Amino acid sequence: MLSTGDGGHTWTLRYTGSAQLDQVAFIDAAHGWAVGTSALLRTTDGGAARTALSEPCGKTIDSVHFVTPSLRYAVAGGTQARRRAGSSARRCRPVAS
Repeated sequence: MLSTGDGGHTWTLRYTGSAQLDQVAFIDAAHGWAVGTSALLRTTDGGAARTALSEPCGKTIDSVHFVTPSLRYAVAGGTQARRRAGSSARRCRPVAS
């Protein structure tokens, strides 16, 4: 995983772990999540450090989306997970086809 602070003129290496990351989403310059086939990572410092999180609903996350800094959605194996920041409760439900 790489990051840039100057519109792509220069890049900084942020992650070289073994996880295959498929998507990165940031709500601001500091707070972001990276998802992949074997990992769900969170950062609060622009990617300098990451914390591994458990998969919601017991399934691998396919994508994430942020409505607001406190309202997050994830799609995991055909299941939608919704979580509000500050809450430990997750709502998991099948995604309509």
